Amino acid sequence: MFPTPSSLNLTHRDEESQTWDQLTRRRFLKGTLLSGLGAAALGLSPAAFAKAFVTGKTAADIRGAGVDPGQVRLNQNENPLGASPKALEAIRKMLPNCNRYMNSYPFELVFKLNKLAGMSMDGVGMNPQSREEWDTFQKKNHIFLADGSGSILKAAVFAILDKGGHLVEAENGYGDVSEFAQDLQQRGRNVTITRVPLTPDKRHDLDAMRKAVTSETKLVVITNPNNPTGTIVPHEAIVKFVESVPESVKILIDEAYIDFVRDPNYVTATDLALSKPNVFVTRTFSKVYGLPAVRLGYAVGKNPNFEGFWNYIGSWNDMALAAGNAALDDAEHIAASKRVVAEGRVFLEKEFQALGIEYVPSESSFMLFKVSDTDQVTRELQKRSVFIRNAARMWGVNGYCRVSMGTADELDAFVTTLKQVLGKAGI
Repeated sequence: MFPTPSSLNLTHRDEESQTWDQLTRRRFLKGTLLSGLGAAALGLSPAAFAKAFVTGKTAADIRGAGVDPGQVRLNQNENPLGASPKALEAIRKMLPNCNRYMNSYPFELVFKLNKLAGMSMDGVGMNPQSREEWDTFQKKNHIFLADGSGSILKAAVFAILDKGGHLVEAENGYGDVSEFAQDLQQRGRNVTITRVPLTPDKRHDLDAMRKAVTSETKLVVITNPNNPTGTIVPHEAIVKFVESVPESVKILIDEAYIDFVRDPNYVTATDLALSKPNVFVTRTFSKVYGLPAVRLGYAVGKNPNFEGFWNYIGSWNDMALAAGNAALDDAEHIAASKRVVAEGRVFLEKEFQALGIEYVPSESSFMLFKVSDTDQVTRELQKRSVFIRNAARMWGVNGYCRVSMGTADELDAFVTTLKQVLGKAGI
């Protein structure tokens, strides 16, 4: 059973904890002593402790949204509730027209995204007709729409570093931008890359990143929340960083997972994108809106930031635009998607604590947890049709795996299977 908006009606962390207490009370109370203590406190080996906890569902019991029955797919940070029903209906309505090219600019969606970013479009018509009206729209519009935020990351690298230059990005971060820059290196461009290690608590080290900026630096990337660590950096630190960097350096701030942040002090960087000439923020429809397959994303910033980007990205399509429009209006689905992630984090924190497993508190829709052998754990889980990511291999976060948030049933199956795997000799 998937969580529904009516069953996921809590918003802050204390209430989240109460909700997961109710969802898992029977399983926790079945072994009252075990549910409150770690293996060391009980004098048990990790293997014996894991075996003592093996209960609940397995992958065979699961049918996730958009996944074949019998699979638990928690490896790609997807929305476990699926896409917005309103978005799906919008796509269905567009299907009869799929033999036609899009022949109009998506003003409605762009207006909504400007409003979401805090920009007023007062005085601008929804469908400019004259050159003067179009110019007015261009001056007020701060949205660059594309076929996915990944396309914008790629376009940023190819447009900004095409003639050479220096890139600064966090080590153990998302890494796509660095990979695109490496592609330019292989094409013979004079591109250099500095990857700056994270802080001990796995956050961006903005002080070290600032020191890495040189006269050759053209692009700096900050992923906030960071993928795969799920950590954030304070807005004040980002403001300080932006003000300390020359305006000749473009600063890309990736906020793909902003909708899942629980820290009440977190602030989006769109204010910087709207006020600074060298800052732009990327967003996606692939996470909280559940639409990765339709490919739709956007950036917020001043128009000069996106000069040359069109040479490296594809255009959107009518079905994607219709889905995006409808998803923005589905407040119920957005709220439910946020809650299932928030409650999933609390559930996993309790389970990891009970098992004595080290984890990184997350502000996103995934979580890092530490195991002795990431290769073997991910391989054994996969044999049992439970899919997560090996963060050590993918991003160099040694000793850690990354699990995406799922429904209550999916996370139950993950934990049950993980306990079975940890109970195997040698793990």
